[in-house]
Amino acid sequence: MVIAPLLAEQHIPTCVILQSASARGPDGVLAYLARCDESGTLVYPRASPRRVNHASCQAPLTRDAHSSTYHIHMGAPARQAIDDVARSLAAAYAALPEVRAVAMAGSWAGDVADDASDLDLYVYYTTEIPLAPRSAVAAARGVAPDLDNRAFEPGDSWEEAASGLPVDVTFRHTTWTADILARTLEQHEASLGYSTCIWANVLASRILFDRGGWLASLQERACVPYPEPLRRTIIAKNHPLLRRARFSFLRQLDKAVARADWVSVNHRIAAMLASYFDVLFALNRVPHPGEKRLVALAVARCGVLPEGMTEGIAALCAAGTASMTSVVEAADRLVDGLDRLLVAEHLISP
Repeated sequence: MVIAPLLAEQHIPTCVILQSASARGPDGVLAYLARCDESGTLVYPRASPRRVNHASCQAPLTRDAHSSTYHIHMGAPARQAIDDVARSLAAAYAALPEVRAVAMAGSWAGDVADDASDLDLYVYYTTEIPLAPRSAVAAARGVAPDLDNRAFEPGDSWEEAASGLPVDVTFRHTTWTADILARTLEQHEASLGYSTCIWANVLASRILFDRGGWLASLQERACVPYPEPLRRTIIAKNHPLLRRARFSFLRQLDKAVARADWVSVNHRIAAMLASYFDVLFALNRVPHPGEKRLVALAVARCGVLPEGMTEGIAALCAAGTASMTSVVEAADRLVDGLDRLLVAEHLISP
């Protein structure tokens, strides 16, 4: 097997090219895309191949002796290309009088992007932006834009015609955003799962345009220590539903297993994990980073983790698609580890 690093000229992420006689396409090359950090260091390969154009820039490659991690210094081409797209879009939205601020968040702002990552932009407005200028921004650069999608927050999405980069633009009212932040940090409101995601999103945002310094001021408000009342409220709301409450997710899961109801089993596992991670991040005083890469982010950011958490989550998810008989036991074991941490912190009774 020959490993050769190349820079994909027409595809945004930097990549490592894997050439193998046993796993080659028509041209003999499979590409494993990976993330660059701020220094341009490639920090992990993606497990599944995706074809990319050949490139002209090469650089030395070394492999970590204890893992499958490859390290390569290539400047920061991926970061620069993403930033260029983001700045260009921010300038287009900044020309609209309703827009107060534009920020980049998500995987690319946090430097955890891979080849499947969107460019996530957040456009903050004071009065609702008409659809026509939004459509003009998307049509000028995108392929098959999906406009005014309101399944979650209002947004537009498309793929960049020049690069194929997926772009996801979310539109948020300034008042709504400020109110959510106040309800989280001052009133200490919790939800079932994802209680502090907006707080985390504001903190992690990279400001691209900021009329009057509104978003910078909001970020300054958000830069506070994790409020202890919020921490306890999140745990009090989410933890009982893991298994202590009469209608806990574990009991619902048990009933779904008894009925051989696979759809309900997977639905309850998802709800249980949402509350599990809400409790875990609150326990560690870490704002909840969102719905993706939660295991990896918990490992990276949390000072204390339940023993066997990673293996326990893998076992629960595997059982939820393969074995009715083991899914409840796997869920029960997963909560055991979390409970031990909460008892040690005097956040729940034994």
